[in-house]
Amino acid sequence: MVVNYNSGNGFGEVQLTFNDGPHTALTPRLLDILKQENMKAVFFVLGSNITIDKNIKIVKRAFEEGHIIGNHTYFHRNLKRLSDYEIRSEIFYTEKLIKDFLSTPTLFRPPFGAADLRVNQIIWDSGYVTLPWSVDSMDWKDSGKSWVENVTHHINAREDSIVLMHDTYEQTVEQLPELINAIKNKKMQSELVNNI
Repeated sequence: MVVNYNSGNGFGEVQLTFNDGPHTALTPRLLDILKQENMKAVFFVLGSNITIDKNIKIVKRAFEEGHIIGNHTYFHRNLKRLSDYEIRSEIFYTEKLIKDFLSTPTLFRPPFGAADLRVNQIIWDSGYVTLPWSVDSMDWKDSGKSWVENVTHHINAREDSIVLMHDTYEQTVEQLPELINAIKNKKMQSELVNNI
């Protein structure tokens, strides 16, 4: 889902994305917040986290609630340092777990944003479209509220924003409502749209 707002340069969009989940305790709380706010997001999931406990149920819930599920590899390794076979394996083993929940186009985000021509070609050949980010929240680094201020500042400086966050950190879940309110309050007449 995209938050639309009137910016100084015209009509702008903010897309919320979350990497590295699902987290057994935190991702369901985050989904509760998004449901309460009537917002949709993109979740780039790790195969290794899907297999913990019964986390596939969390992925299924996110999908059923209208969120987009993307592939973020199996082990969160830097793809530029892997062989072609290893890259395909990272993609394939996660795809096997989430194949029933993938959208069209099928979205992929390389860990660390690390990709080059070779990696991008393998991603493309595997049937994926890469969705990068334009605003890194740095939520993993800052346990306080300054990451929200940082994101809001960057959103205000752009016409469109794809925000990178993580559903594996307590501070992200705790501060997400504040971020959503900041976006809605700063960008008057927000409108929620069900696409990316």
